[in-house]
Amino acid sequence: MAGLHLEHHARIGGAAVVLSPALPVGRYPLMVYLLHTLLLSAAVLLAAAGVGTAVCLLVVMIAPFVTVVGHETVGHRHQRRMLRDLGTG
Repeated sequence: MAGLHLEHHARIGGAAVVLSPALPVGRYPLMVYLLHTLLLSAAVLLAAAGVGTAVCLLVVMIAPFVTVVGHETVGHRHQRRMLRDLGTG
């Protein structure tokens, strides 16, 4: 679609051309940051509820671990499919 737009053959505007790949690509980091935020918020709420500091710090440490495990188990396939669909992989 971007190529057609650049050659003035597309029927949609520039904003739609940019949004078409930006939305699905932007969804991934958004979900990663959302997961981190939820886990970090959970750690703070647990601490406020009187849960032991060691447990709360374990929840904090899980945030990046969950992201890595998610990418290694599922995310890499999704990323490979997206790159293949874009014609770069």
